[in-house]
Amino acid sequence: MTEGKLDLIEVIGGAGARLSTHLDWREPADLGDDEPGLASRASTVSEPEMLSYLAEEHHHLDGRPWALGRSHADYLLLRGVDSTSRVLDFGCGAGRVGVHLIPYLKTGNYVGTDHCLGLLKAFAAYEIPLHGLDRKQPVLLWAGVESLRYVQPGFTHVLDLFVSMYMARDQRRELFDNVVRLLGKEGRMISLAVGSEVAEDAQAAGMTVAHKETRETPLLWPLQPEKRSDVWVEWRVGGG
Repeated sequence: MTEGKLDLIEVIGGAGARLSTHLDWREPADLGDDEPGLASRASTVSEPEMLSYLAEEHHHLDGRPWALGRSHADYLLLRGVDSTSRVLDFGCGAGRVGVHLIPYLKTGNYVGTDHCLGLLKAFAAYEIPLHGLDRKQPVLLWAGVESLRYVQPGFTHVLDLFVSMYMARDQRRELFDNVVRLLGKEGRMISLAVGSEVAEDAQAAGMTVAHKETRETPLLWPLQPEKRSDVWVEWRVGGG
């Protein structure tokens, strides 16, 4: 890979989706290093894969209700994401939040990254056509921290919806250093990742808290209070 260039291949024709071919972030179980195998696996959907998408099995993989995506997207819109925003959704998964945000954004202004090829294919092959998002040309990158150095800056929002709190500390620090580079002057990292180490690493990267609040999702009323509430933290680059 040429330094400064993110090599991409098309995934699922018509979905407007692309996958990074950066090797460092590839899940070993997904593919070997042969490019022909990579392109074939990423750009085709098998019958068992499509049947699993139709059964919406990807809606049940992280332990929290899929419907939270609607609630989280509503909050992001409340906090300033609008048609002019350029959003990097780090750890986008199968699009639980993305499918609700993309309609509000200009064409090409949503970039989702994830390390799991299966989830990205569910996003591209099922969720994007289901919600009629092809025309918005969302970019999906099979990529992670190691690939962010190839992504060009100018984002208004970076989403960290629980992802960084589960990362190894050296990777989280690399993520936050990249977030600082990728965000514009008035940009924000909007995060559901909490904990003292997360806060220390964000501050070490040069970010400060711009807004923090706890919000409850009424739809989750049967659950324990701590399971129906989210702590949102907005980080900005620099102080003041």
